[in-house]
Amino acid sequence: MKLLLALLLLLPAAVQAQRVVPKVDDPWFGPDKVQHFFVSMFLQSFTYSALRATKASHQSSFAGATVASAFFGVGKEMRDRRSTGLFSAKDLLWDAGGIGSATLLIGHTRR
Repeated sequence: MKLLLALLLLLPAAVQAQRVVPKVDDPWFGPDKVQHFFVSMFLQSFTYSALRATKASHQSSFAGATVASAFFGVGKEMRDRRSTGLFSAKDLLWDAGGIGSATLLIGHTRR
C-alpha cells in the first residue's frame, strides 16, 4: 500500500519530466537558415505573380504576397515550437531577408 501511495505521489513529477523538451541548438548560419531565406523568397515572388495573374494591382499583390509569406514563416515557427520546443526569432529574420530580397526584385520588374 505504501509503495502504491509513493508511486501516486511521484506520478505528477514523472509526467512533468516527460514534458521537458531538450534545448535545441539554433545557430545564426546553417542549412536551415538558407532554406528559410529561399523558401520565403520563393513564396513572396510566387504569390505576387499569382495575384498579378488575377489582375490584382501591384500594391494589392505586393501586400497579399507579403502577408502570405510572413504568415507561412510564423506558422512554421509555431509548428516548430510544438514539435521541438523552439520558436526561432533567427529563422524569422532569415524569412524576412528572403521576403525583402524578393521585394527588391519585384520592385524592379515591369508592371
